[in-house]
Amino acid sequence: MRLKLTFFLYICLCMVFPAIAQMPVGNPIYGTDAYGNPVDANGNPVQLDANGNPVVDGYGNDAYTWGRDTTQAEEKIIPIGSYAWNIDERFGNITPVDVDTLPNNFQNFNLTAGPTGQYNFLGNLGSPRLSRLFMDRKPYSNFIFADPFDYFYTPVNEFQFTNTLSPITNLSYHSCGNKQDGEDRLRAYFASNINKISGIGFKLDYLYGRGYYNNQATSLFNGSLYGYYLDDRYNMHAWISVNHMRMGENGGIENDDYITHPEDFTRSYGSRDIPTILSENWNRNEDQTYYLTHRYNLGFYKDIELPDSLRPVMPADSVLLKGLRDSLLTVYQKADTAYQHAVMDSLRNDFMAKQDNPQDFIPVTSFIHTLRIRNAKHTVYSYDTPDHYYADLFYGDPNNMSDRTRGYSIQNTLGIALREGFNKWAKAGLTAFASHEYRHYTMPDLNGGNKIIRSYSENNISVGGQLSKREGKTLHYDVTGEVTLLGEDVGQFDVEGRADLNFRLFKDTVQLAARAFVKNLNPSFYMRHYHSQFAWWDNDLNKEFRTRIEGTLSLKRTRTALTVGVENIKNYAYFATDKIAYNDEGG
Repeated sequence: MRLKLTFFLYICLCMVFPAIAQMPVGNPIYGTDAYGNPVDANGNPVQLDANGNPVVDGYGNDAYTWGRDTTQAEEKIIPIGSYAWNIDERFGNITPVDVDTLPNNFQNFNLTAGPTGQYNFLGNLGSPRLSRLFMDRKPYSNFIFADPFDYFYTPVNEFQFTNTLSPITNLSYHSCGNKQDGEDRLRAYFASNINKISGIGFKLDYLYGRGYYNNQATSLFNGSLYGYYLDDRYNMHAWISVNHMRMGENGGIENDDYITHPEDFTRSYGSRDIPTILSENWNRNEDQTYYLTHRYNLGFYKDIELPDSLRPVMPADSVLLKGLRDSLLTVYQKADTAYQHAVMDSLRNDFMAKQDNPQDFIPVTSFIHTLRIRNAKHTVYSYDTPDHYYADLFYGDPNNMSDRTRGYSIQNTLGIALREGFNKWAKAGLTAFASHEYRHYTMPDLNGGNKIIRSYSENNISVGGQLSKREGKTLHYDVTGEVTLLGEDVGQFDVEGRADLNFRLFKDTVQLAARAFVKNLNPSFYMRHYHSQFAWWDNDLNKEFRTRIEGTLSLKRTRTALTVGVENIKNYAYFATDKIAYNDEGG
């Protein structure tokens, strides 16, 4: 009998100790309230899990902490997901882009000749390039020295902004060759959210090409920092980009026979053994861009229609009555039927009023401001130049030269946009804007035979408008026009339009897209004026008149596209063989 009693007590202890190990911390449950809900010793409600076990006590403490091994780290679930977008430079409108950690043809991204080899360049990674396809060439910018480095210099409208559920880092490294002629490029991209509507990030890009011939090395560095805030009422994008681009100038090899007739020499020459014309000449470009676009939206909130499965369910009358105080519940129970119906209607209305109905913000009008500041410097160093290498010498010593020109621009744009989609009659968005740009340049000049630094200033005031439709899946279009009313570029205008029609064909999506523009552009400052030790011009060039129309037929599933286009240019500005800029009727 004693043995049986001892065994019974042992079994009870084995059952009790595990139960003690699971006792909640803080105040245990002592009972229920008047409505049967569990409460702790102080009458505070206790949260229960699906099995009826206490999860949180009345003070918000974890009821399972006591008795649990807290030295073991809990497995954390890291949220995965992100989306990215580009913005247009004038208004900051968002265009979504695909996010891929390893893009298609990644191995071709780093080719200076382009992913499909359509560019001419000097053979070294990081050297300037020019597209063989004329229609891919863009008009000269106000800082023409950076234009041939367009594969490295990223304008704000091509920069990728990212919203991510958890911080992301992307590193890529391209390398080839050896320590003598190798090429390396390292890129780093980081993005992180501050909260659901704002985030920050940066991009670092370093390129170093040693070159396959002497005195051809390139070194390019870019650092970009961005931030954004996208609330219903207020939107903002800020971006800073700093570029340092340096390349060696060797002037070519001394004798083409090293390549064309190697048999004429007593020994064989590798590319590094062939002498070059220049040895201590460098071309350096520095560029800093500061960009801010923000807008304030006027609009209203609209309830989102939910399916029946997601709508809140009205509790039973007995559950609603539990929210009444004891005194009111007693009055309800003793009242007549009409009074009880009135009380229940009031409780139901109060319940629905407390539900968080999802709403969507419908912007009606936006006030837009965009600020863009660009500061650039171009420097040419020459410390060893053969006699008569340069046809002209305007000043100084060709063996000890440091030509330098600077330029900066400040552009402010104000716009008012009537947003697309704020009601069923607004099928398109309409934007009106005005812009002011101030440009300042410094270059060498001569005063009585003495070298001085001269400043040049230009102002422009322009106005324009945009009509666009971006929503929907079938038809989209965008027409933008701008004309310069006052300033250096007075009479300049630019009208661009694009449209696309999308429809299903069998199991694929077909897109018919068209693009056209008419432009009357004043050539950039450095096409009209440039002073240096070896090149000098001040030309009164006529405006370029450009017209283009092109169409594209593409299949989404097969990623096939066919583009046909034609462009006509009048008064084309170009560099002639005498190193001076001309156009057809001016200069």
